[in-house]
Amino acid sequence: MKSQLSDSSPTIPSTGKGRSVRAGDVCFWLDQGPAILLARTEIEDPIPMDELAEYDQIPSERGWTVKLLHTGEILDVHDDTLFVWPNRPFDKCM
Repeated sequence: MKSQLSDSSPTIPSTGKGRSVRAGDVCFWLDQGPAILLARTEIEDPIPMDELAEYDQIPSERGWTVKLLHTGEILDVHDDTLFVWPNRPFDKCM
């Protein structure tokens, strides 16, 4: 139930690079090491099935589909979990 955003989606300013981040840039994801940003995405909030009928539209947040360089995993992550340097959360990638 995730929807991919087009490649022409606007990027978010980066505090660490002095320019907007974009697909192909490398950031660090939590404590999992470097990750290549593949594409912008919308990450839907988890909603219990019995509450689904209460929503006209499922709430979501912007994020990135990333590929972790150490493991090769591809997953969707929230903007606020990406960093320019490992273990330095004040240098957000977003």
